[in-house]
Amino acid sequence: MALLVVSLTVLTATADYFFGPEISLGIFYLAPISITAWYGSLLPALFLSVLCSTLTILVAQQGWQTTVVMLWGGVAYVVFFIVVSTLLTRLKAVLESEIVLSRTDHLTGLLNRRALFEQMELIFNLARRQRSPLTLVYLDVDKFKQVNDSAGHKAGDAVLSAVASSLLKYRRRTDLVGRLGGDEFALALPDTDHKAARTLLDGLNKQISAVQIPFGKITCSVGVVTFMAVPSKVTEAISFADNCMYEVKQRGGDGISFVVYNRSPSTVH
Repeated sequence: MALLVVSLTVLTATADYFFGPEISLGIFYLAPISITAWYGSLLPALFLSVLCSTLTILVAQQGWQTTVVMLWGGVAYVVFFIVVSTLLTRLKAVLESEIVLSRTDHLTGLLNRRALFEQMELIFNLARRQRSPLTLVYLDVDKFKQVNDSAGHKAGDAVLSAVASSLLKYRRRTDLVGRLGGDEFALALPDTDHKAARTLLDGLNKQISAVQIPFGKITCSVGVVTFMAVPSKVTEAISFADNCMYEVKQRGGDGISFVVYNRSPSTVH
C-alpha cells in the first residue's frame, strides 16, 4: 500500500508540474490521500494532506499573482484534504463497528448465531481435510425461565452474562464460542478428542457452578459430541449435540453427557 501511495503522489506531482499552473491537478492528490485514510490511519493521511498541499503550491506558485493568493490556495487545499481524510477514517470506523455489532450478541459479547455458524463452517472444513477430531458443545442453562419469572429479566441477563464470562475464560484461542439464542450456547473445539474435552468441560462446569448470584446456583445441561468423522453440515452436528444435551435435561439437568461420533454415535462414560 505504501508503494502505491508514493507512486500515485509522485505521478500526480509530475503530471501537475508538466501541465503547469494553467491546469491544476491538485484534486488528483485525493487518490493517495483517500487510500491512506481508508487502509491506513488518520495521522499518515493528515501528513500526506499537508505534503500534497505543499506540492500543489510549489508547482503552481508561478501562476498566482500574489503571496496572499498562493497561501490562500494552499490553505484551501490542505483544509479540503484534511476534511476528506477525517470523514473517510470516521466512516471506516463506523462501518467496522457495524460489522462487529452485526456478528456479536449484544448482551454477552459472544458471537451471535449467524457469525458462529459461519465460523464453524470454516473449522469443520479444516477438520475434514486434516481428518482431525472436533468436539462440539451444546450448553443450556437450567431453569432459566423460572429465573426470569421469579427474579425478572435483569436477573436472567445477569445469569447469561455470567455463563458467557465462564465460557470465555475457559476458551482456548482456537475455540469458537457463541450464543445460539435464549439460554443456549455452543462451543466448537478444533483438534480436541473426548478426553481433552472432558478435562475442559469439567473445569468449565465447576466455574459456572461457583458463580455467586443472589437468587441461587447456576447449573447447566451440557451435551458434548466428539466427531472423529465430521458431518458435512454444521446443522447436523448441532442437532447431535442438542440431542445429547436434551438427554441431560430429561435426567434433571446439572450434568454433562459425552458422546463420540465416528460413523454412529456412542456414549462415553
